[in-house]
Amino acid sequence: MKINLKEWDKNIFGDINKIKERVNTSIRELDPKDEDDYLDQNNKEIRANLFKKLNKLNFQQKALPKQKARINWIAEGDLIQLFFKDMSNGEEHETLLKVSI
Repeated sequence: MKINLKEWDKNIFGDINKIKERVNTSIRELDPKDEDDYLDQNNKEIRANLFKKLNKLNFQQKALPKQKARINWIAEGDLIQLFFKDMSNGEEHETLLKVSI
């Protein structure tokens, strides 16, 4: 499952830094035209959409470490829970053995 998630992350979700760099490059290409007032309405809309996409990518980049930490916490938390459950079951068995002897 871990391999499948890594493939999905790489192929579908993509590398956020690479996508951000492409978006920034596109914005930088449109910036000089905007400063010289050569940017037509279509390119203004494209530029606005690029900024929206950049904001979305920034949000995703900030959310990604939290999501990974949550996944790790869930996985490790389950293991810790099982450990303490086993420990408490073991103590119950020892108590029953002492009482019955």
